[in-house]
Parts: sequence; C-alpha cells; structure tokens
Amino acid sequence: MERSQMKAYYTKNKAIISNPYQPARCCIAAMATIFLLITPTAFAHKLNMFAYVEGDEIFAEGYFTDGKKAKNSTITVFDPDNKQLLQGTSDDDGQFTFAIPQQSDLRITVNAGMGHQAEYVLLKDELSDETGIAITTTSQPSNTTSDITSNNNDPQTTALPPIATRIENGAIRAEVERAVGKAIKPLMRELSTMRAEKSLADIIGGVGFIFGLFGIAMYFKSRKQP
Repeated sequence: MERSQMKAYYTKNKAIISNPYQPARCCIAAMATIFLLITPTAFAHKLNMFAYVEGDEIFAEGYFTDGKKAKNSTITVFDPDNKQLLQGTSDDDGQFTFAIPQQSDLRITVNAGMGHQAEYVLLKDELSDETGIAITTTSQPSNTTSDITSNNNDPQTTALPPIATRIENGAIRAEVERAVGKAIKPLMRELSTMRAEKSLADIIGGVGFIFGLFGIAMYFKSRKQP
C-alpha cells in the first residue's frame, strides 16, 4: 500500500484506530437505548391473572398491568397431567366462572392473543372450601331432657337440640367463609400484581448486571492498550 493510501486510510479510520473499542461501546449504548424503549411498552401490556374458589365454583380473572381487562380471552383449565378439563371465554370484565371440575391441582391459563398469555395454579387444598382457609366449629354435646337449675331454682331447658345446632353452625360457617372470601379478593389480586412486578424487576436487574460486567471488562481492556 502506498504512503498516500496509508495516510488516507489512517485519516478515515483515525477514530477507530485510536480507540478500537469505540464501535463496541456504541453498540452497547444502542442496545441499552432499545431495551429502555421496549421495556415500558412490554410491561404495560403484560398479562396477569388470578383465581380463587368461591363455594363450589372457581372465579378466574385476566387483566393487563395497565389496568385493562382481558375480555373475550380464552381461559383453559388443565389437571396435573396437563389434560384439558374445560375451556371458556372471559366476559367484558375479563372474568370467567366455572364449577370445580375435579378435586386436584388445577392449572388455569388465559390467552388474550398477540402472544399475551398467563397462568395461575390452584392447589387441591384450596378447593376444600371457599377461601382455602379451613374453618372448624366445635359443638359440645347436649342432653335434650336435662334441666338447668338457676339460682332461683327455676328449671330451664336447653335452647337448641343437636340437629338444630349443627344446622345453625353450618349456616354461620357459610356466612363467615363468604365474608372472608369477599374480603381477601383484593389482596389476592394485589399479590398477583406484586409477583408480576417482581418478575420484571428481576429481568431488568439481570440485563443491567450483564451490561455492567461487559462495561467493566471493556474499561480494563482499554487501560491495557498501549
């Protein structure tokens, strides 16, 4: 190569020759910019779902992180062996209610199209009652023929026979379970959202960690350059 050509080549590529890591740095900056631009959009359209038991039915709801409902979405229920048990479509509120298909762990998925999918697993223990919380009532045995003597020696009979007591306890239990189930619905949804946010934060943190390691490596390599 002639001297004039070498001079022209050096002048044209002076920036690269003096700093050979400049293209890599530009590439990293471009990738970081693209990642920061894409991440908020992807997060805003992330699909979440949660499900819980209410009586002998299961209530499922799909929703996006920005608050929009996953309406007209396909909701499918699978057993532990990944066998499809039933399928339905969510309403305008992103909700779908169905009878408990069987007493086992259930994997519930929602598909809103455009690659938006989410799933929720209901354990078998959660199907035992409305809230997944066992509520037990203990009744003491009573004698229908026994009398209770008060301080003034007036006989009093027991208020309720055993059968009536059991019926009353069952009604009270049902009311308590309905009240507790209604109270924890917002909490369950909040927990589902927190799990999704934590997952995204882990992804962003992992990518940032990789970029950080790469930047440190490039820094030490540039210092070793004569």
